Amino acid sequence: MNLDSLLGSFEPVSLEQTNEQASLLKRYDTKYVIRPEQLPAILSHWTNTHRVLEINNKRIFRYHSVYYDTPGLRLYHAHHAGAGNRVKFRIREYVDTQLSYCEIKKRDNRGVTEKQRTRIKDKDLVSSIMHQTSSEYPRHTHNEALQETLQVDYDRVTLVAKQGGERITIDLNLCYCANDRRAEFPERVIIEIKRPRGVIAAEQRYFRTIGIRSGSISKYCLGILSLYPTAKHHHFRLPLRILAKQLSHHAPATSFR
Repeated sequence: MNLDSLLGSFEPVSLEQTNEQASLLKRYDTKYVIRPEQLPAILSHWTNTHRVLEINNKRIFRYHSVYYDTPGLRLYHAHHAGAGNRVKFRIREYVDTQLSYCEIKKRDNRGVTEKQRTRIKDKDLVSSIMHQTSSEYPRHTHNEALQETLQVDYDRVTLVAKQGGERITIDLNLCYCANDRRAEFPERVIIEIKRPRGVIAAEQRYFRTIGIRSGSISKYCLGILSLYPTAKHHHFRLPLRILAKQLSHHAPATSFR
């Protein structure tokens, strides 16, 4: 699959236009996981309705994220338990532009995701930033210190709807590292539809028509499940079985339209 060639049929959109039209720091998220060979047909479905983010003639960008949790993985276990109000802390580096941000993702019991981000100009300040951040969320951290828990690297493509405020991210070549352990998932592509409140995405209907169900396992939880064998996982057994079925080569593949 030549992704650069596939993306060549999209009109470009700049970072400034993306932030103006679809910053979506407060939004609803829906995730899908597909096989790489299904991506060309799905991309072709969006050629006329979406534009692709382009910066310095690049359309595929490398991301590096470092997630922080308590020693007992309280934040992961809140997600595993389906807590209505939960939070994630991470440092995200945009490798191509060498920009780093401290990001806090909060999800409430209505399913709304809100992201706060602060530019990091001095990486030596990360530990103090995380210490301050954890003290602001005692309900979630139980006043425990945050520590680096997981690193994840991946490539991302961002599509922006020509009409409305919808944004679609496509993550490929996931690689996780933690405690000298490593897990790679080249056979998985994670697609996330991010939309404003009250907007029903046509893309959700499209995925239903091609037999792909949405899932709720985040990249962070997938990494914990892969590299922390003692972490609780029983609540994820059903979505993992559904995911495995969809990713199997016996699942129906999508054809070009």
